[in-house]
Amino acid sequence: MSAAAQKIFFQSLGMGSSPSPLINICPSLDLIRTRTPDAPHSDFQGLTRLVQDLLITVILTRQGAELYTAEFQRFPMKPGWNRLQSPLHYIFSWGLSEAGRASFHTAMVLRSRLKSSWVRSQFL
Repeated sequence: MSAAAQKIFFQSLGMGSSPSPLINICPSLDLIRTRTPDAPHSDFQGLTRLVQDLLITVILTRQGAELYTAEFQRFPMKPGWNRLQSPLHYIFSWGLSEAGRASFHTAMVLRSRLKSSWVRSQFL
């Protein structure tokens, strides 16, 4: 849009064409520019690995972790997805795409195959 067309468009919506002065006073109010530019790195490589590590080392018993890992590796992957390395042994060598796939894969494995005998009693 031309500058004149933008001004008319903004006015029709009751908006100004320049940023609010509040952005200069308190930049954290800007929900777009104050967020990390690459959330998948945080979510997949950080949170997914943390969740897997907690699941295997804290929530599941040793035998449960081994049985979970066996089911994780046996469970069918979405078509077109490569197999993932063992979460028991290779969790921290997963790249961004593997960690992302693992987050979805883990949910499916736990939803369909989890046994209460795998889980430490305080987490049941």
